[in-house]
Amino acid sequence: MHGCTDLTVADCLAGKPDNLVKIYRAYEKAVLDLGEVRIHPTRSRIAFIARMTFAGAIIRQDHVEAGMMLPYPSRSSRFHAFIPNGVGGVHYFKLFKPSEVDPEIRQWLREAFLCGMQQPMTPKLSGSVKTAELPKSSRSAGRTSSKKVFYLHFKKDEFDAGTAVLRKAGHEVQGHWDNQKVAKLGDFLPDVFVISLDRLPSLARGHASWFWSVKKRQSIPIIFAGGEPDKVLIAKHQFPKAFFCSADEVPSVVERL
Repeated sequence: MHGCTDLTVADCLAGKPDNLVKIYRAYEKAVLDLGEVRIHPTRSRIAFIARMTFAGAIIRQDHVEAGMMLPYPSRSSRFHAFIPNGVGGVHYFKLFKPSEVDPEIRQWLREAFLCGMQQPMTPKLSGSVKTAELPKSSRSAGRTSSKKVFYLHFKKDEFDAGTAVLRKAGHEVQGHWDNQKVAKLGDFLPDVFVISLDRLPSLARGHASWFWSVKKRQSIPIIFAGGEPDKVLIAKHQFPKAFFCSADEVPSVVERL
């Protein structure tokens, strides 16, 4: 996305079909609505820059190839390619009509803009995120149903305390607490994955993406526990099918799933 050039956006769009120009302009408007953004056209693409480049677009033959930097790896099927960068990376998606620049794309762009401004990830997201509903407790429940639980918490003493409570409740527990390594499951396929948001929430979300990136694990529920409200809200936007509860509620939620 870097390079010195005298090209303009008009030069990049010259001779392109009207429908592709409209798609690009819809995406460009969504980017410019974010705030102070510099547009940098090159021979290969059009880049959007705040303090640093955070998004871009390429005019293809039948669509616009768009990309944006997100501070986490997204599992959305709308992204067809991903280049890691730190705990996040550049996500690529295709636009075939202007209406595809919808609220979901605009929300991702707001998060990408924060990356471009090199600001901490604290976007003002809507609190009305629809997520998976926690199952209601059964009045007729008998003894505890033992489950295989994988527990993730990036602070060793709190990790030990959390796993001890789950083991005391009769569950088989394995887990991970080392923030310098990616968790390993081996042959352990859990019934539920519990992830604490109390420590290093962005890294925790990265592990959630890693866990659900494998097809055979996508039906296994993830419980996010604890976390500051703004961090929980980010996780809810990224993982609307996950369950959310306080740290103290984890054993009861595991039992009810």
